[in-house]
Amino acid sequence: MENQNFIKRIQNYKEVDEEEAVKLAVMALVEVVESGKKNIDIGVLRNGKQIEFLERNKIADLVKEIEAEKKKKEEDNF
Repeated sequence: MENQNFIKRIQNYKEVDEEEAVKLAVMALVEVVESGKKNIDIGVLRNGKQIEFLERNKIADLVKEIEAEKKKKEEDNF
């Protein structure tokens, strides 16, 4: 069910800020990476600048936020 929601979110693409784009990327990776956040690296490439990789704790915080949102949605559906 979560995959369907994610696919709908991608299909309804709209311009978002950098933070929302990074969160969407983490959300996608969490769905497909079997070992979870420990094996996720996120790099942000801004126009005219070098790539900047997010710190592990920032990725972990985003994963926790995504999991909390997912849990809340599941609870709201009951």
